[in-house]
Amino acid sequence: MPKGDTQNLQLELNEAIHTALVHQQAGRLQQATEIYQKVLQIQPKNPDALHLLGLIAHQAGQLKAALDLINQAIQISPYTPLYYSNIGLVLSDLGHSDKALACYQKAIELQPDFVDAFNHIGTLLEQRGQIDEAIAQHQKAIRIKPNHAEAHFNLGNALWKQGRGEEALASYRMALLHKPAFPDVFNNIGLVLAEMGREEEALPNYHHALALRPDYAVAHNNLGSALNALGRYDEAREHLLRAQQLNPGYAEAYNNMGNLERDTGQLQASIDQYQKALSLRPN
Repeated sequence: MPKGDTQNLQLELNEAIHTALVHQQAGRLQQATEIYQKVLQIQPKNPDALHLLGLIAHQAGQLKAALDLINQAIQISPYTPLYYSNIGLVLSDLGHSDKALACYQKAIELQPDFVDAFNHIGTLLEQRGQIDEAIAQHQKAIRIKPNHAEAHFNLGNALWKQGRGEEALASYRMALLHKPAFPDVFNNIGLVLAEMGREEEALPNYHHALALRPDYAVAHNNLGSALNALGRYDEAREHLLRAQQLNPGYAEAYNNMGNLERDTGQLQASIDQYQKALSLRPN
């Protein structure tokens, strides 16, 4: 193929990948998948198409497929830090935390200011219970990119685990400053406030989370729990039922409904809810 034709073909493939990425970021995963597959029919070793298909597989919970696709991208383009960072997420979800950590570190070796890799290391260390080390990683990420909302959110989570509630709230508010439409942050602000016994202050945060994501089962559950603590039983029941409907395998929602039935004197109904929670989570 003449050089000019090759360049034109590569430009067309790059444009196709860009179009697919727009679909992917908008949640139109089928359209994105079809375009990536067409690119790979023409150019089977296109690392970007392989990597992005791997991200879609990861999002769909197809972890082994995601691992294989991103591994292929790395074999073709072994000096792309983003590939190592994202395969680290897959390995972490597969329970291979040491391998995930090595991939994040490789990403940082290739790009020393790779903020997402520092953030991912912090999250992994938090999951391991290494909270001080996790905090240090999130703080590194924030020093590199002060407006990184996810790093502020994850720092807040780590601080909360250490019982540093006010500092956690400050980090969550910084996350919202940089990303106002962040339902997980509103939910966690509500949880911290409720843990402090400030349920009334928690309520509007859960409502903000649900305004942004109406099908957010966790926020419905937490709102129901806070309303129950305030004695607003009918409203609490509505939200706990909604959490159960959205996620029938959500043990905490049945446990909290058990608390509500107990608090309203419905003891057999309470026992039934606790037994349902235990059937879902025997431990």
